[in-house]
Amino acid sequence: MTPPFLPTHPLGIFTLRLAEDFRMAPPEEPYLNLTFSNGNCWSPPVTAYIPTESAEIERMRSLPWHTREKSLTEDAAAYQQLMYAADGVLRELRLDLGFKVKNAHEIGIVSRAYYLSAGEAPTALLTSDQFIEWFHSDIYKDPDPFARRVYGFNQAQIRFQDAAGKVLAFQERDVFLPATELKYSYYPGWLNSRNFALKATSHVAFIHHTYNTSLDGGLALTAIKNFSFTGYRSFQIGCSSGVVRRRLVAAAANVDFIEAKTGITLQSVFRYSWLSRNNSRSTLSLGMHNQSAYYTGDKSYGYWALAGERYTSHWAVTFHHLFRNLQAWTLAYQYSRKCAFTFYIQEDLLVNNGPDVQVGFSVGVPLANR
Repeated sequence: MTPPFLPTHPLGIFTLRLAEDFRMAPPEEPYLNLTFSNGNCWSPPVTAYIPTESAEIERMRSLPWHTREKSLTEDAAAYQQLMYAADGVLRELRLDLGFKVKNAHEIGIVSRAYYLSAGEAPTALLTSDQFIEWFHSDIYKDPDPFARRVYGFNQAQIRFQDAAGKVLAFQERDVFLPATELKYSYYPGWLNSRNFALKATSHVAFIHHTYNTSLDGGLALTAIKNFSFTGYRSFQIGCSSGVVRRRLVAAAANVDFIEAKTGITLQSVFRYSWLSRNNSRSTLSLGMHNQSAYYTGDKSYGYWALAGERYTSHWAVTFHHLFRNLQAWTLAYQYSRKCAFTFYIQEDLLVNNGPDVQVGFSVGVPLANR
């Protein structure tokens, strides 16, 4: 089993996102999995002015994107305004409870809680602002590419204002529990064998936060191929694809922070495991999680006018990143005997900063003894 290593995106945490565990069969015993993670997010404050009339859209489209702010008209009604900023380390505590129903069926319950921290060392270590900027400056040789130093280290806030003026806002030390999820998995026995498995999973998420009260739904199909070797060693390849429909039912007072109501998720994992002399199993895995963008098209650079402090050439990426697919690569090591202990590090190689780097650990505990 691969624990659910989802990136702690500051907006994505308020929606249903698919995280596959790549099981080949329902669990023989009920299980409880606790995952704790730290993810560093950084998007400097940027305001977007979105023209509402076709003539103004075409005028803005004809201008270089970085000059449009100076060409805004004085008619405030000609534009909608969005504002977004995210800074800090999001700490996630995720609880997964699962149990088998008959031979080929599994029910799962997921609950997620978050704490917004400034991320000072030593509680953050690899996810602190200081460590990330040390890596940029001394290893990558590109000092402060996103102006973290200019705005100041160890700050914490998440703020999004939609076109209607409704605001989602969190400050340092805020705690929030945005969602509870139910999932049902079916493992078709007539297709599955010892070395190959298919699984179909349906998801329902009850998003119960003030800023987004809604019902999300999703479907996923997963395939896993196992290669067995001598000495109780094995290698597995897994892939999964899924679709999420956000806000099937939604409250009118919700903050409109995500444009795309449908999301696509692609996941894959490569796992190598071996059995030790003390009958414990070690597993080394490399996984990839790819999710479609929260906004469609390329409107931010297409015809939006963006305004913000131009400390670096990356000053406007706060909104541009919302139009890019999210991708995270995870390297994990798991030690299991009666319980399973997993440690992982996750990196966003597309540098969408949602989050940039994330680390965590997971503990899996069986709830019954055979």
